[in-house]
Amino acid sequence: MLNSNLCNLLNSKTRILGVIGHPIAHSLSPIMHNSIIFKNKVNKLNSDAISKNIDTIEKLKEFKYLKSNLIDNLNYVYLAFDILPENLENMVYSAKILNIRGLNVTVPHKIDIMQYLDEIDEDAKKIGAVNTISFENGTSKGYNTDGLGFRKAIEELIETNNLNNSNEVKNKKILVLGAGGASRSICYEMSKDNFVTITNRTLEKAIALEKYLKSIGHKNVNSVKLDEFNDITNLLDYDIIVNTTSLGMHPNIDETVLNLSNLPENSLVGKFVVDIIYNPFETKFLKQASEKGAIIQNGLSMLVHQGAISFEIWTGIKPDVEIMKSSLLTKLNDKE
Repeated sequence: MLNSNLCNLLNSKTRILGVIGHPIAHSLSPIMHNSIIFKNKVNKLNSDAISKNIDTIEKLKEFKYLKSNLIDNLNYVYLAFDILPENLENMVYSAKILNIRGLNVTVPHKIDIMQYLDEIDEDAKKIGAVNTISFENGTSKGYNTDGLGFRKAIEELIETNNLNNSNEVKNKKILVLGAGGASRSICYEMSKDNFVTITNRTLEKAIALEKYLKSIGHKNVNSVKLDEFNDITNLLDYDIIVNTTSLGMHPNIDETVLNLSNLPENSLVGKFVVDIIYNPFETKFLKQASEKGAIIQNGLSMLVHQGAISFEIWTGIKPDVEIMKSSLLTKLNDKE
């Protein structure tokens, strides 16, 4: 039963969540966050409508189902804001005045935003970037959920494939391709309890990231030349291989950071190969890995899980990641 009184989804008590970046029109964040918010609002409207006239067993069952799935005080809307770099400071000030509850931060603002925040979470400080801001009692606090979002995406992959009694990711050998911002968050998180190797076209960037991580106590990190993987069998030393570069992203879908086609057949069986790109849904890198037997994952799960962590920071509620993921899949399929 769909209540058509959609005007009641927003009211004077609705609080604002959002994402800032420049440009921002491509962002999928409003879709996945509003999928949780609006589903709850529609369920509330429908529950209220049914409660006025419960005259059948079917209506009673539907009412009980809706009531059991309702989340109290989830009166939000999630919007996208295109913010120029020179307006960042004013944006933080305005967000406080407008009583905005929380914001995600995407390129190019993840580093520059930090100087305008009142407080920075310890992990975000060490990563050196913020992708989530909460506003409460006139104070702004920055977090970084990217690395933990990646970890949860890998845990989901293990659980989905029934590979272990535990989905914990510990003491794994992980090869990270790339040394940019996404790599920094992932390497920081995963090197807490795994062995991480960083490789990059420009070796100096990989070395710099290795040195930084070691300087903050993450000792199980090293860096190698990308050329070392000209002998492609060197990849077989790793349990998890993750591409954090933009190579293979639409429209340059024929690019790949490594050519896996020369690996022996079934050589990647039992390995995880991840690409944080989700457009295209399966990059050339992932396709080649799958053909060699790897368990593959694109960037959609990481996107959803980092968003879910942000959502919990703002609302105190753990959202249903399957609803969020389904909303994104629907949107991406509509584009095809």
